[in-house]
Amino acid sequence: MRLTLTWRSRTAAPIGRGCGTIPDLRMNPHPSQGTVPARLGDFAIVGTLGEGGSGVVLDARWGHREVALKVLHPALVATPKEREQFLAEARLLSELQHPGVVKVLGVGETPDGRPYLAMEKLHGETLAARLARGPLTLAIALELFDQLADAVAALHARGLIHRDLKPENIVLVAGADGRQHAVLLDFGIAKDLAAPASTTTQDGGVRGTPAYMAPERFFGQAASIATDVYELAVTLFAMLAGRLPWDDCADPEVRLNPISLATVAPGLPAALDVEVRRALSTRAQNRPAGARELRDAVLVAAGRLASAVAAPRTTDAVRPAARPTTRSRCGAPTTRSR
Repeated sequence: MRLTLTWRSRTAAPIGRGCGTIPDLRMNPHPSQGTVPARLGDFAIVGTLGEGGSGVVLDARWGHREVALKVLHPALVATPKEREQFLAEARLLSELQHPGVVKVLGVGETPDGRPYLAMEKLHGETLAARLARGPLTLAIALELFDQLADAVAALHARGLIHRDLKPENIVLVAGADGRQHAVLLDFGIAKDLAAPASTTTQDGGVRGTPAYMAPERFFGQAASIATDVYELAVTLFAMLAGRLPWDDCADPEVRLNPISLATVAPGLPAALDVEVRRALSTRAQNRPAGARELRDAVLVAAGRLASAVAAPRTTDAVRPAARPTTRSRCGAPTTRSR
């Protein structure tokens, strides 16, 4: 029997494109200004950078500083308990200093009671926009994946999981060394590992992006380190192949047999295909234990690491220099909304 799930939010099939493709989802050059207030508390609002399932991201000024102000939809924090949980998680994020994680500059509530995150604005394009032009070379993909895995591991070390890892939530910025650096965005649905399990919003919307979700989440299991590992593996596949490892995003059965990297990206090491497939296992216990373990396995398989023991990583570090600019929209690579 073929099981197909209908999702209420966060994805929609783009016209003329299949689930496997990764369209160019740049920021809307003409965002709607109809309901954007001139001010929200201490923030002067310039315009809308993006909006979707979890909230709206506003182009704002906080004193002399330009910020990306993410204001959550009320449905995500419909009860006082959920609101307090979000604010507590957001404060944890604000304490995290990592070059691969966007800086959270402030946390609070708007005058009408909606929680917000004030984040630095980054100059660059999303990984999704880059992949819309084609896959990355193996060397560049591994370098960026190394950075991403370390950033996710830093979140896990703080007791947080992301729950929505995908190319739209990754921005490529130019560092002081002239090389591109991957920075992880969008913590509107991040979750404390110690918090009660929750997979949906109050109105029934799914937390996350089905095109990247681990199969167990299709059936109501809570997000975990293992589901972040799965989403990292899907992102790596997209970086190397320029597409997703399946054609039907709404059917959990297709996750049983993801497309082989060797089929869509010939010439890559066979061992790399093996490790990616292991991380895409439908059984969470068969995946690497964490983000760093996945990174190490991938680098060893690609011949870039002599042993399975990686060099130590510093999770608190100085971010590469980046010029402020607008932030790209965040949506699934199979939709133009978020």
